[in-house]
Amino acid sequence: MNNPVNPTGAIWPAETLAHLAQIATRHDLLVIADEIYDDFLYNMEHLPSIARYEEMDERTVQVHGFSKTYAMTGFRLGYLRGPRALIEQVQKVHEQIATCAPSVSQHAALAALRLDHTRHLQAIRAHYSGRLDAVRTACQGGNIPFIDPGGAFFLFVDFRDREPNSVRAAEFVLNSCLVALVPGVAYGACGEGWLRLSLTAPTDQLCEAVRRIKSADFSRSLPE
Repeated sequence: MNNPVNPTGAIWPAETLAHLAQIATRHDLLVIADEIYDDFLYNMEHLPSIARYEEMDERTVQVHGFSKTYAMTGFRLGYLRGPRALIEQVQKVHEQIATCAPSVSQHAALAALRLDHTRHLQAIRAHYSGRLDAVRTACQGGNIPFIDPGGAFFLFVDFRDREPNSVRAAEFVLNSCLVALVPGVAYGACGEGWLRLSLTAPTDQLCEAVRRIKSADFSRSLPE
């Protein structure tokens, strides 16, 4: 499970997590919890992790890394937290695949860990909240529906009335508007007709992207 969710930015409700925890406990299941966006929250301070529920700590593997919180995507440095017996076996496999992280990535991670984490979180949350507010307003003004995110840094926009095929829609927007979006179908069949807009560009560029999308003539969409 992914929480906050990529591509919608949704956060799993506490009652849903509690229900999933009961199912996992009842059927002796292992939960892999991808929580790499857990520092990007807009309406809460701390992410409700499934690992905190009764009997879940010993059956949850939390997946995390430095790429999102510290903008270190190119360093390819991540880590797991989970039951000791399982992590020991994972380490045996990992040693044969990568041996260890490159030294430059280790030094960069060390520098990141030495930051004032509280101040850093306040800064990035304020930064992305401002971008989200601006893009949300631009989409509302352009009659572009979207899912309001609770976390992460995406806006999942609804293109079903314009072009229901998300790959064709993404290609058309790229070619006619010079805006790169991710087709929703890449995340599964339920994402068809939707496109993912990343909030990692400067605010003025994001608002310009929405303006271009709004003015695009989808009646001239790409042929089959």
